[in-house]
Amino acid sequence: MNPKTLLIGSMTSILLVTGAKSADVIVYEPEPVEFVRICDAYGNGFFYIPGTETCIGFNGFVRSSYEKVHIDGDYDTDTTNAGGVVNGVSSTFWGQRARLNLDTRNETDWGTLRAQYRLEAGDSNTDADIDMDRALISIAGFRFGFTDNYWISNHNYAGTDFPGIGGTFSGGLLDEGWYGFDDATIIDYTLATNGLAITIGAEDPRISVGGGGGNATNNGGRDGRANFYAGFNYSGSWGNLAFTAVHDSLAPDNSGTDAASGGVGANFGGWAYKTSLDLKLDEWLAGGSIHVMYMWDGEYNTDYLHNYAMVNDMESIFQIAGQIKLDDQFKVIAQYSLAHGDDGGTLNGVAGGEGDAWIGSVGLTWSPVELFSISASYFFGEVDNTAGDGTSALDLPRTSYDFDGFFVGVRRDL
Repeated sequence: MNPKTLLIGSMTSILLVTGAKSADVIVYEPEPVEFVRICDAYGNGFFYIPGTETCIGFNGFVRSSYEKVHIDGDYDTDTTNAGGVVNGVSSTFWGQRARLNLDTRNETDWGTLRAQYRLEAGDSNTDADIDMDRALISIAGFRFGFTDNYWISNHNYAGTDFPGIGGTFSGGLLDEGWYGFDDATIIDYTLATNGLAITIGAEDPRISVGGGGGNATNNGGRDGRANFYAGFNYSGSWGNLAFTAVHDSLAPDNSGTDAASGGVGANFGGWAYKTSLDLKLDEWLAGGSIHVMYMWDGEYNTDYLHNYAMVNDMESIFQIAGQIKLDDQFKVIAQYSLAHGDDGGTLNGVAGGEGDAWIGSVGLTWSPVELFSISASYFFGEVDNTAGDGTSALDLPRTSYDFDGFFVGVRRDL
């Protein structure tokens, strides 16, 4: 092969290769995508918000329930008052409740910065509503915002599932204890170390009369006078011990007889106290626990001792409750509460009332599949209402009455 032929062949090969390459399709690499990452720093259910180091979590529940109560007793029918209740009356409540919790957290130089938002909706028979139930910011031991008041949140049930079987007439005795649902705008500080948390703070109650069943004189923080509180909470592998003291700025002093002599309605500002003990009994009973609670406000008609369905403004309340886990699906829960009102106190909102009210209940919760439960309970009790005047459907006239009823509900946790 002569040099001329070799040169022409080489040039032809180069042109063919170059042409082939120029015909290839140009492929652009996609931009990297950040998929959702699990955040395990704060427990289950949290994930990182894409593009940030902030963790967010969702939870809540949906519940549908039916309840029936029968009132019976030896009392007079007050025909002159529309609130008078006849002997043998029965009432039913069929309602739904839904709750959505949103929780965001991230780490800062001041510690964990947390924001909580809770939305709750419910209806009973024909009434329905939806509320912002919590809007709370926490950082460096401080809390600011709207949430359950400390009187409620500082006292837990050691794992007993009372919210699974609580009803309307039973007044949350299985749902929230004797104290019902109370929220407040709060500011407080908690010093926490080695299982001990000590808290001081102030609150402006959202509701101190009406729906909460508080005393008729107290208007809470509506006139700018806040309520103050302090307490501690100690937790360990054995359970929990808690104590709370609250100063109700507008609680009237009921120790006297009239305002002129410095008695009822003359002095305002009183204390309420609450202590609770929760014990875990797993060493002896699988899933077993016991809860004991006592509340007292002496001669002061504070807005913290009440039950919205039965008894308002009592002097003292005692409660004991327990739970036994039969197996992975079944739990048995039982509870007993006793409320006492003395001379100068009130029973069912009637000044000067004296007597006792008690309620007992037993319930069963069945969880056939994860995050779903079916609950049923039977409750019974008695109110010794010596000063009742029939001014409301549950303020029966002048003597005692007893009651019983049942509750059934289904619940799906989120």
